[in-house]
Amino acid sequence: MKLFWWLLPGLRLKRYVFEIILGLFFLAAAVLFFSVWFQGDTVGEYESINLARLSVYFSIACTIISLLLLYFGMLGLARSVVRILRTSGVSGPFKDLALAASRREIGPRVVAFGGGTGMKSLLRGLKDHTGRISAVITMADDGGSSGRLRHELGALPPGDIRNCLVALSNSGPNIEKLFQYRFEGDELGGHSFGNLFITALHRITGDFRESVRQAGHILAIAGEVLPSTTDRVGLVAHHEDGTVTTGQSAIQTSGRRIIRVELKPRPTDVHKDITRAIHDADIIIFGPGSLYTSIIPNLLVPGMIDAVRASYATKVYICNVLTQVGETESLDAVEHVKALESHCGGRIFDIILLNTGRREIPAYRSSQRFVQGDPAILRAMGYEVVEEDVLGDDLLHDPVKVAKAVMEIVNAKVHEETRI
Repeated sequence: MKLFWWLLPGLRLKRYVFEIILGLFFLAAAVLFFSVWFQGDTVGEYESINLARLSVYFSIACTIISLLLLYFGMLGLARSVVRILRTSGVSGPFKDLALAASRREIGPRVVAFGGGTGMKSLLRGLKDHTGRISAVITMADDGGSSGRLRHELGALPPGDIRNCLVALSNSGPNIEKLFQYRFEGDELGGHSFGNLFITALHRITGDFRESVRQAGHILAIAGEVLPSTTDRVGLVAHHEDGTVTTGQSAIQTSGRRIIRVELKPRPTDVHKDITRAIHDADIIIFGPGSLYTSIIPNLLVPGMIDAVRASYATKVYICNVLTQVGETESLDAVEHVKALESHCGGRIFDIILLNTGRREIPAYRSSQRFVQGDPAILRAMGYEVVEEDVLGDDLLHDPVKVAKAVMEIVNAKVHEETRI
């Protein structure tokens, strides 16, 4: 295997190596036919002039075929090598980069719903295991730089999109830093370069999905980032006390318990790119992320829940590590799940990933606590519960740990289906 690592699937090297070898074979055949014609013409050993002419025709045909095969083979091989180098994001022996690329190309097809910091951690970890990731991102953000672009320019909010593009990027640290660079000053102060770049691309292309696609190409992302909707929608929360709050940023600071959220105005049906990704998925992941403002808004797009239910993929909910101020202060894992059920009209996933890691919460985050969860209650509700320590040093999901837990779930399902 050490000598023939280039035979691994997903590298797109074998086909081009074969074309080059085949091209050399036809080149050798052309030389052979030419030598037959040359010897017959000069020495006169052939009595039939037709044989000499046939040799010329075959020589010309083999030469043309060999040149075409060599050209496209070497061009394709060069592109594959560049792709491996460009999407590696790290340095090292080419063999190691190729092995990593192979793992990404043959990894599971993943669809992840969410937005914000939790989704960024998940995607950063998953890209080391697969390059077939479709991140479906909420488009209801109206705070910070995204909110300003939305209100001042009528733009779609690019913030969560930018973070997920950077998380999936394999273009190297400098490009990532560029997209995350935040300006200082009066006019541009608070805006990140990535937000302005995506907004400018949107103005140029006239299509927000296309602008995200092009930004992903520049960042050499492992997969694709898909906005859940490109309609200009707002998030509306209905609280337990009967009050209503409009706007994601206002909801997160309302301090009142949420019972239901909705998108207004009602967006158009889910885009075909998302339904295609859901249909082809091996695993569909909900979270981690803000329950009411990152995960659930994606599922409120008409047709989204139906597409998820129709998929044969393994469906996993990654429960948050900590409660969120202004949104889920008093909720445990069971209540997180019930909130999802109430918005989705029943169960939409089968497996729940709970964090078991614990660490001291610093004083400045004293209003938060670890999300508690009783596995027995969740199992009684019909869910399969996976308990893993996925806690990072920053009290968020650790990218490596959470990706490892997800891949173990995928592998367990594959083995289970194999036994059946």
